[in-house]
Amino acid sequence: MWGMAAGLEQDNKDARHVKTYEVQMKEKDFGEGPWLQNNLDNGAGLLIPVPLPLGGAIIIGEQTIVYYNGSVFKAIPIRPVHILDLTLPTCHNFFAYTG
Repeated sequence: MWGMAAGLEQDNKDARHVKTYEVQMKEKDFGEGPWLQNNLDNGAGLLIPVPLPLGGAIIIGEQTIVYYNGSVFKAIPIRPVHILDLTLPTCHNFFAYTG
């Protein structure tokens, strides 16, 4: 049995990326996942899993909403929201077990 975990990561240049990891249940180990998307909206802070059969994730940023599933990347620009204090979580993970 295996699964997949995805997370938003921020590097030392403040660029944000979505990266997946393969979760190998029997071996109790992580490996490189099937997909990676670099250079997302610098304000990206919310990762929403999309269930099968479509799969993938929706990434909410300050200026874009993105759908990504490893092969399809669709970004939609959004107007900035003027709120005095908008605090988004820095990372959300999801697990999609198969097998």
